[in-house]
This record gives sequence, C-alpha cells and structure tokens, in this order.
Amino acid sequence: MTRTRQRSSAHSPASASELWRLLCDVERWPEVLPTITSVEAMQTAGPPAVGSRYRVRQPGLATAVYEITEWHPHAGFVWAARAVGLVTTARHAILGVETGSLLELEIEWSGPLSPIIGYFYGSKALQMIETEAETFARLAHAE
Repeated sequence: MTRTRQRSSAHSPASASELWRLLCDVERWPEVLPTITSVEAMQTAGPPAVGSRYRVRQPGLATAVYEITEWHPHAGFVWAARAVGLVTTARHAILGVETGSLLELEIEWSGPLSPIIGYFYGSKALQMIETEAETFARLAHAE
C-alpha cells in the first residue's frame, strides 16, 4: 500500500500530564490552534474514546470526519479520516523525558491517492503539524 507521511515534534518543560490536558481536549483546539477552524463531536456528550467521531475543519482543507482508533490517556491518541481512495491518519504521542515532555505529531496518507495528496498538501501539512506541536508545547508550559 502506498503511504506518504509528515512528522514533527516539540519539547516542552511541562510534564506529560500537563501536555495531555491540552491535547485530549480536542473540541477546544480551535481556541488555541490557528490550524484548526472547528472541531465538532458527532456523538452525545462524553469524554473522547475509541470510536468517538469528530468533524474537523481546517483552513484551506476539506472538512474531514476523524474517528479515534487508539486512545492512551497521558500518552496520546490516533484518529483517522476516510475518503474515496484515501485514509488520513493522525498520530499524537506524548513522551515523558527527563527535562519535561516531548510531543510527536505525524500525519500519514495511505491508499491510491496518497502520492497525489502528499505532493499537493505535504508541505502545508508539515507546516501545520509543526505549528501545532510548538503551540501545544508552549501552552502546556504556560499553564
């Protein structure tokens, strides 16, 4: 299967728990991230969990519905959006390190359209996840 991916990471002096508080509150992302216009839960109220679905709008991108496929409290989560010929998977991982925490973000496209999407949107996606990683790392430290 064809795959294209972009990765970014950022260090924060904040603890992994402090970083997790920001990362897991996906519906508040539009308040803190310039890369997210809106995140809307598609199920009844409740905390995020495997199977939770969210409609995500980002500047310059098509609206996507992401479903959480992995949920690891204080360590990260994975969610994926499906479209014809393409699966977009976003991984969010928090690692505790001696000097605070490390946030690793990755976006991966798989399927027949992934080379085309990677070509046209790869650099934009990289800029977006770099901004997200740096913003979360900075905000977690400020709390």
